[in-house]
Amino acid sequence: MEKRRGLKLIAIFSALAILVSVYLAYQHFSTEPSKWCNIGASFSCDIVNKSEFSTVDGVFNLFLKIIFDRDFYWYLPIPNAIISILMFLFIFGASIKLLYSNKYLFMKSSTVIKIIQYLMILSIIYAAFLIYIEAEVLQSWCIFCLLLDLIILIITYIIFAIKEE
Repeated sequence: MEKRRGLKLIAIFSALAILVSVYLAYQHFSTEPSKWCNIGASFSCDIVNKSEFSTVDGVFNLFLKIIFDRDFYWYLPIPNAIISILMFLFIFGASIKLLYSNKYLFMKSSTVIKIIQYLMILSIIYAAFLIYIEAEVLQSWCIFCLLLDLIILIITYIIFAIKEE
């Protein structure tokens, strides 16, 4: 894929990811039930987005419990959606900047693209674990979380398809 076209697509999809993540962060802190995606017990953003696994510590504590077969109480109550917002803001900024320059934050274009590739690989791994949690632990699906997972896959495909000039 031509680099300029790929960067434009990444900017579009990362902007969409930011919007979805902002909504998920809002819902995480909201005391009101979600109006958009509570379709019952099987499809409920509230069950997923307000669970103990909607934060970094909840996910890591479960992961460590699975690996070491004992309880962990690592405390880092940052919502997954906030991490997502920060990551996609970086990717959005990088993709826009690289459309007009060969540098972003004093890094060459090729370095920034490698960083985005690594971020997306980590995102796929983290998203896969969250999908496991939705399917096996919570037994409920968040439509907006699944949309974000799809966007992660799309951006990953695009960033690896970009051909450096």
